[in-house]
Amino acid sequence: MYGVPDIKDHKRFLQLPVGASNEIYRVPQIETTMDLPSPKKWALSRSGELSKAASKHHDLEGFLKATETTAFIVMKNDTIVYEKYFNGYEAYRPSQVFSITKAVMSALVGIAIKEGSIEGVNQPISDFMPEFYDEDNPITFKHLLQMTAGFDYDDYKIVGHMRKIMGMYYVKNQADYLDRVDQVKEAGEQWTYSSYATLVMGLCLQEAVGMKVNEYLAEKIWKPMGAEFPATWSAHKDSVAKMYGGLVTVARDLVKFGQIYANGGKLNGEQIVPEAWVQKAGEIDTTNGAWWGYNYCWWTETYSDQFHLDTEYDTEKRRQKVIPPKTKEDFFAAGFRGQTVYVDPQTDLVVVRLGKKSNGVSWGFALSYLGYHLERVFMDDSALK
Repeated sequence: MYGVPDIKDHKRFLQLPVGASNEIYRVPQIETTMDLPSPKKWALSRSGELSKAASKHHDLEGFLKATETTAFIVMKNDTIVYEKYFNGYEAYRPSQVFSITKAVMSALVGIAIKEGSIEGVNQPISDFMPEFYDEDNPITFKHLLQMTAGFDYDDYKIVGHMRKIMGMYYVKNQADYLDRVDQVKEAGEQWTYSSYATLVMGLCLQEAVGMKVNEYLAEKIWKPMGAEFPATWSAHKDSVAKMYGGLVTVARDLVKFGQIYANGGKLNGEQIVPEAWVQKAGEIDTTNGAWWGYNYCWWTETYSDQFHLDTEYDTEKRRQKVIPPKTKEDFFAAGFRGQTVYVDPQTDLVVVRLGKKSNGVSWGFALSYLGYHLERVFMDDSALK
């Protein structure tokens, strides 16, 4: 019997190879690690208040150690200005990054559309998986990307003594799980965070491109971006990848993935992800059941002075009831236990945090707030010298 998912789960499960690049790209790095603002200025909890860890540990390294962070990298203007590892981890020790995988899946779908393997986001998924055919209310790729497919599957729902996601995560044969979930709402009616939707999207992607998702990732993103570490993808016994959360990699390569999104889909002069697709990550969309805080597998619910507005927070639905004013088009990919890739294209900032636990810090919010403080720091050009 397995317990709560862990960043070392790649040691439990079958691993599908993604690999590294034959031509490694190393992000430029300043000689001396710069001093970052104290966590007491930016390390927020989910309620918007300062986290307990930041209240106790005002120095950054003490805070990162206390929150069981394993990797913390800050990249500004395509240059790494801070990179450190903690709690037994080092640059090339990999970990499973859970739902950051969803953002990678989204990028692959965007590439498949650009190359013509998928007609577009409005193509019905029944073209690839006939069992989802519904003439009156077809589920499309856009519904899967925005979590509005109407599946009776909410990751946060408690079933018995555990969240619903656990049943799918630990099932021996992933294909067996497909018949266990019904569609209970019309597609395009309501947002519900559902890893099942990403599983279905991944299976459709494989049918569309004629390749396993790990092979497609290697060919279209990991090798072109010059990945340093030979990544893998956790899978079930039937060799079906955990589409929604199985990527196993290192922070240095996640920084490059974030860099792609910060630079309009380009890295080192090569267009890897279509620019128009990258722009979707930061867009606010509330049409057809979509929620403003999530788009194309990236979270847009970032810190934008919203906690000064007496905005009512819906605890049950884990989201703000109204759209706060956003002053930046920043966004982040997030995984269980606080795995985070934060991207702000406007300021060319990427921050990656990996860890064993989140420890009371809402890392997406926190890193967005860190970005506000870093803007002031980087106004002085000497910060990068």
